[in-house]
Amino acid sequence: MVWYKSLELGLVDDIATSDEVIMQRVLSRDVYRIKAGRKKSAIERLIKPSVKSILEFISLGSHYPY
Repeated sequence: MVWYKSLELGLVDDIATSDEVIMQRVLSRDVYRIKAGRKKSAIERLIKPSVKSILEFISLGSHYPY
């Protein structure tokens, strides 16, 4: 294959899949998982609690008929 010719010519150091490269790095280094969220807008911070309260009121209302 063409890739192995590149190895023979010294154009590349190694031939591996991206998964193999990632696993080699994980085993030889400290790897951390980072999860980042986006900051909620003022509207989202105001509306979400209101909608949650309304939905809770509606669901409770079905259990307590007037």
